[in-house]
Amino acid sequence: FPSHDSPGKHSISDIEEYISSYSLSEHPIPLIFIPIPTSKTRKHIRGYNIPTIIARTIAHHMNIKYLDVLTKKRHTEPQSTMPSRQARYENVHHSLTLTPTRPIPTDALIILIDDIITTGATAQEAVRVLKEKGYNPLVLALAHGA
Repeated sequence: FPSHDSPGKHSISDIEEYISSYSLSEHPIPLIFIPIPTSKTRKHIRGYNIPTIIARTIAHHMNIKYLDVLTKKRHTEPQSTMPSRQARYENVHHSLTLTPTRPIPTDALIILIDDIITTGATAQEAVRVLKEKGYNPLVLALAHGA
């Protein structure tokens, strides 16, 4: 969807406007927020998963469905410790899986929620997993790292 600033970067109000256009259209489609998961180890250390908190809060605020259906299949090293862009992609490759407890409508607009995107490797892996199942998700991150 179009951004006023630069391609690929969208504000929360851009997202809200885009989502509202789906809800108000003649044939509204289901909207679903899905957080990008944190490893069990890091979640245990922190006590929470930031993308889950963000997704749940925004979904509640906008009255949109929230599903926590992406999980880590294996532990990955923190992306911040990876020496290169390529290493980040290799670190998360095939690390996620989709584990829905009930069917997700194939016509749903899925919005993946993450707290920060640096190279986009984790988000790209989440998109790959969902595309393999026939979905075409969007990604929303609250920050972009250098």
